[in-house]
Amino acid sequence: MNGKLRVTSKARKWKPRRVEVNPLEAVADEVESKVKSLKGLVEWYWVDKPWAAVAIIKKDTSYFYQIVTPTIGSLEFDILNRVYHRLIDRLCLVDGDPSALFDKEASKLIKSYAKIDPIEESKILYYLKRKSFGYDSIDPIYKDPFIEDITCNGPDLPVYVYHVGYGFIPTNISFSQDYLDDFVSHLAELADRHISIGFPVVEASLPDGSRLTAFWRKEVSDRGSGFVIRKLRVEPFTPIDLVRLETFDSELMALLWIFVELGVNMLIIGGTASGKTTTLNACCLFIPENRRIISIEDTRELKLLHDNWVPLVTREEKKLDGLRGGLDAMYLLKRALRMRAEYLIVGEVRGEEARILFQAMNTGHIVFSTMHAGSVEEAFTRLFNPPISVPPTMVLPLDLVVVQSIVQVEGREVRRCVYVGEVEEVDVENKKVSLRQLYSWDPKKDKIVKVDKPIRIFEKIKRFRRWNEKEVLEEIKKRKSLLEYAISKGIKGYMGFIELLKSFKEGRVKGGVSSRL
Repeated sequence: MNGKLRVTSKARKWKPRRVEVNPLEAVADEVESKVKSLKGLVEWYWVDKPWAAVAIIKKDTSYFYQIVTPTIGSLEFDILNRVYHRLIDRLCLVDGDPSALFDKEASKLIKSYAKIDPIEESKILYYLKRKSFGYDSIDPIYKDPFIEDITCNGPDLPVYVYHVGYGFIPTNISFSQDYLDDFVSHLAELADRHISIGFPVVEASLPDGSRLTAFWRKEVSDRGSGFVIRKLRVEPFTPIDLVRLETFDSELMALLWIFVELGVNMLIIGGTASGKTTTLNACCLFIPENRRIISIEDTRELKLLHDNWVPLVTREEKKLDGLRGGLDAMYLLKRALRMRAEYLIVGEVRGEEARILFQAMNTGHIVFSTMHAGSVEEAFTRLFNPPISVPPTMVLPLDLVVVQSIVQVEGREVRRCVYVGEVEEVDVENKKVSLRQLYSWDPKKDKIVKVDKPIRIFEKIKRFRRWNEKEVLEEIKKRKSLLEYAISKGIKGYMGFIELLKSFKEGRVKGGVSSRL
């Protein structure tokens, strides 16, 4: 070689390397960047990664719920609207599940309008899918596991949510009047109901079991159309969750565990959204797995894994065609008594069916139920007077009353068990019930305080289970330790709790001792 660089005719010209960008990663980065730029950010979390995140914002002394999604430009927004209407027409003609062909058909239509980069196309697909198969603007809220209620009070007003950590707070979502009318009509259709001037109120269940109350235009409210969705949790709160959230403490929950297993009759009372059904469901997880359970609800909310469980749901008479008869709680309760129920659970007592419920207690059934009332006194006043009118003589088999409430702690709305009492005696003549207070909530310390020990219930356990008080207290101590062990180990979820119960029964839990039950 003569030291000169030889260049052949086949030498390739250097080109910059093209870097492929993953659309999903790009969208996630955009959403996260938008979240972190928000002022007053308290916390944030994904609800539909990478498309939607939730940010909790603090403004002065109030909290605000902000949904953050990717931004689309005016061109993409125009394409979105055009494609949506054509897509709906096409998918209506498809046999079978239209969602299976959605991405292919939608992508084809998007490309027919304009050539856009993959990132923007992925955004359009997300909004199309949300609008076609989800709940459109409130879809991220619907997917938030921390949200219990979604409330729209009218057009041009912020949608409110009930967040388990912050109570009722406003969101950055609102609807125009025309859009809200259409959306309320759509919700009614999803619930297989019709809403109109003739039928301006709908109360029904959405496909996932969530409870819907919708009202039409100004026939009911002078603000116009609106709705309330009481979400059904995909996975119910377990007793561990309720202790972790400080609704109960570990000792009180351990006591309830023993009482449920041993067949104590229990009434859970509280105001609206105080968590009565949540606590009822959590306590029902303690029912031994092979026991016969029958539940009666207006809307299916209870979730149990027991094979020997029959969940019954009431049904309103369908007035549009007159062909579907109604099934009320009274009717179902009478039938349930003929089905050899060991545990009889009524979602909420509010009418004359309460008499049958207390009759069931008097005939040896184990009964759990909830009742809407602000206090123990108010609950028994409702029970003894019309329209419920339970004879005072029938109340004595009731063993335990649990009161829950929404309280303020450090500026936040939280749920607390504020009272637990044991029924001691019933004054039939004066319609008065005497209770022994077992636990109360101390608002200054935000702690549940033990006041006294149960006497009548311990006597019942001693009579039917042949346990003395010392043995009962020892079992409570074991379960208290187990609940605290589960929290320390980060055991979460429905199945995690069920496995923990199973391990406890079999004596396989390192932090606890096997059960005698």
